Amino acid sequence: MNTAAASASFLIAALLAGAPARAASLGPAPLGEKPYGVLLLGEGGSQAWNDTIDGLRKALGQKVPFDFSAGPADSANMQAGIDALQEQGARKIVVVPLLLSSYSEDMDQIRYLLGMRDRPSASLMNAPHAHNDGPDRRLSVKVPIVLAKALDDHPLLVATLADRARALVPRPDQATLVLIGAAPAPKDAARDWASVMSDLAQKTARQAGFRAGSAMALHPEAEQRARDRSRDAVVGALRKLRVLGPVAVVPLELSSGAETLELDSMLDGTMVSYDGKDILPDLRIVHWAKLSAEAAAKLPDMRLFKDAGQGLPPPPPLTFEHKLTAPGGRP
Repeated sequence: MNTAAASASFLIAALLAGAPARAASLGPAPLGEKPYGVLLLGEGGSQAWNDTIDGLRKALGQKVPFDFSAGPADSANMQAGIDALQEQGARKIVVVPLLLSSYSEDMDQIRYLLGMRDRPSASLMNAPHAHNDGPDRRLSVKVPIVLAKALDDHPLLVATLADRARALVPRPDQATLVLIGAAPAPKDAARDWASVMSDLAQKTARQAGFRAGSAMALHPEAEQRARDRSRDAVVGALRKLRVLGPVAVVPLELSSGAETLELDSMLDGTMVSYDGKDILPDLRIVHWAKLSAEAAAKLPDMRLFKDAGQGLPPPPPLTFEHKLTAPGGRP
């Protein structure tokens, strides 16, 4: 086996790690039907995203139905994409979330909408429309559906970030690499996000030849005071690292058109090396999406809750303790 083939086999095996030993076989597809179709989820809205979407469509080829849903957890767009794939004859739908982390409110909401989680994300539950007949119903899917992981610390993302980092400093072996991204609000998700991003930073630093690597979190979606605290903490940590030697900063941001971390103004005066280059577009990310789709297509239906068309489950009854802490509540 040549080096390229061995590398591809390793990546596919890594994607399937932990998958059930016996995936449901699709069997031969009748004329006009396709074994599976791919629904790519992401922010969209920029040329970098358009290039990535077109790249994946070409990589999958004409035999694999493909659609893109912007949002990335917009129920109306996702339903339209699912309907389009079913109309094209897809016998299974593979959802590929082109997101940086599997631990986020977006991913929780996606799992809920697809019937893979019992309740929506905390951000959705706290939204004004959380208990009406708005766009918070599970999606209607007539065929098996599976959800791939987000990018997390995948080797192809590591390679992409390593190239970005190496271009920032002449001597990486004398510098520290820092990845800065947006952490989710819920504490459990934030903890998992920090763990995965820390692994990503360390793997990227090793591959790029840096002496050390770390990940730092911002909270751009939080209220102003919390946003300011996270920015101040990151700036303070960067200045301490800069005393020890050169520091290269790479944003954990797919596209500036998606979620702007506003690093340009934040890093002004910190004396770190930073060029503001996002992750997209990059052919390695297109390759990751293709590999993820092919691997996930071998998995059985992941749905646990098939209440398509029903609204949110009713909130649990208030306990004595809840009443004490509810706004205006009395025991």
